[in-house]
Amino acid sequence: MDKINRRDFIRSNFQIFGISAIASSIPLLFSCEMHTELVQPTLGIRIDIDLNQEEEISKLKIGWGILKRYPKVNNGIPIIIVRIGAEHYTCFSSLCTHDSCFGKNLFVQPRRSIIACECHGSEFDAANHGKVLKGPAEKPLKEFPVEFDPETKILSIFF
Repeated sequence: MDKINRRDFIRSNFQIFGISAIASSIPLLFSCEMHTELVQPTLGIRIDIDLNQEEEISKLKIGWGILKRYPKVNNGIPIIIVRIGAEHYTCFSSLCTHDSCFGKNLFVQPRRSIIACECHGSEFDAANHGKVLKGPAEKPLKEFPVEFDPETKILSIFF
């Protein structure tokens, strides 16, 4: 049996340790993408908001938005409703696609229809399906379909 010197022993143990460390860190790297799993798939739930009664939303100026929470949808994570035009609204999850910051950390920059995240500075274009304007986020915000009936002033959001 060959004797192994201290240098070779340390080198081989560091190699084994390095391979183990890399292999065990792979799941952690992929966990950064887990935010997409937090957002529920289409649930078939529809929320109707009567803008005759919901003044916060009906009085939104074009380019402005509001944060609302409906516990039964979006895993209880608040949603952002943005007024894009006189009769055009859009809706997104307030869960940032970069580091899962949510709620009060995401806000709509007044008059610009841009949703910004205070955590790390990502910006999203609310008028263009939540497209990333500025990183570090790489994926758009989760968007929910919206319909607005100007006659009844009912805003419907589909989850």
